[in-house]
Amino acid sequence: MITSDRLILKCFISLTMLILVTGIATAEDPQTLMGKINTNLNNNIPVFVYFYSDNCHFCQEQSPIVNKLEENYSNNIAFIYVNLDNNPLDALEFNVMAVPITLLITDKDETQQFVYQEFRGLTNSTVLSNSIEQAIANISIPLETIPQTQDKTSGTVTLTLIIILIGITAVLLYVIRH
Repeated sequence: MITSDRLILKCFISLTMLILVTGIATAEDPQTLMGKINTNLNNNIPVFVYFYSDNCHFCQEQSPIVNKLEENYSNNIAFIYVNLDNNPLDALEFNVMAVPITLLITDKDETQQFVYQEFRGLTNSTVLSNSIEQAIANISIPLETIPQTQDKTSGTVTLTLIIILIGITAVLLYVIRH
C-alpha cells in the first residue's frame, strides 16, 4: 500500500473507533446530558435544562433569570446548563433549533420518554417560577413528551449507518486516488 492509502485506512479505523467509543456514552453514562437527566429523575428530582449560546442576545437576557431561579430552587430542582457553542450535539437530543430554550423535565412516561414542559425564547421569571413551584408540589401540569434518541436500537442503527458512510467514503477516496 502507498502512504496515502495507509493514511486513509488509519483515518477510517480512527473514525470508526471514535464512533464506537462515543456510542458507548449512552443515556446510562452519568457524564452525558441524558445521563445527568436520568440520574436526577431516578432520584425523583425534576430537572431544569437551559439551552443557550454565548452569542445569543436573548440568552444573555435569559441567563440572569435562570441563575436567580437556580439560587432559589437548587435544593429541589437540578439545573443543567447546556452551552450549544461547546456542546452542539446536545441540541440534537432534544431537537433544539433555536435558543434560548428551557425544559422542565419532571418524569418519564410508561415508554420511558421524558415528560416535560418547554419554554421557547426569552421567558420571564414569573412563568418559570410558577412551573417550578408546580413541579416541586407534584401538581399535574400540561406537559409534552419527547422521545429519548439514545435508546439502544436507534443508537445502534445510527452507528451502523455512520460506519457504513465512513466505509463508503474511504472506498471512494481510494478509487479517486487510483
